[in-house]
Amino acid sequence: MKKAFILLSVLSFLIHDAQLSKVAELNHTYNQQAKEISEKYQKVYNIERKKEEVKIIMDRLDGYELAIKEIQKAEKKVDVMIYQSQVTKQPEYETGINGFRSLISHNFDTDAVTIEGGVARTIARFLVDENGNVSNVTAIGDYREFNLLTIITLYDILNKGKWKPAEYNGIPVRSVLSVPLTMQFE
Repeated sequence: MKKAFILLSVLSFLIHDAQLSKVAELNHTYNQQAKEISEKYQKVYNIERKKEEVKIIMDRLDGYELAIKEIQKAEKKVDVMIYQSQVTKQPEYETGINGFRSLISHNFDTDAVTIEGGVARTIARFLVDENGNVSNVTAIGDYREFNLLTIITLYDILNKGKWKPAEYNGIPVRSVLSVPLTMQFE
């Protein structure tokens, strides 16, 4: 049974890593297309340019959504709400919640955000299992792209730190952590 769990964990990591590689390819393609549009129109901002920019942005977001679905396909789905009340001690990130927020902000691709002159808010939720592993990442907020980029960022940083699981009367248990995120864009 332990070998099966280890094999499943390795397989899940490989799928996760492959999907993040697709995200990197998607970002490269998007940046190349954006550069071509910029060169094509130079300093001219018209309706045709805007249509082309919107199309590549929407294609990129669709690609993010597909990558997230593939990552999550390999995860064991759980009803995260049942873990909300079964803890006496919350999960802790190795450098604290501020360290975790800092890791998110340093790895969030702000260049990928097209929100102009506003505040984007989302609530990221994820399961921290009894071994400190993270899965079932979601983000709910007003902007689709901000939500998708938040999920991509969280999956990207999963291997950059360790979580100490929540406890119920001293026993490690699964729990759901909610992290509100806000960014100001000008």
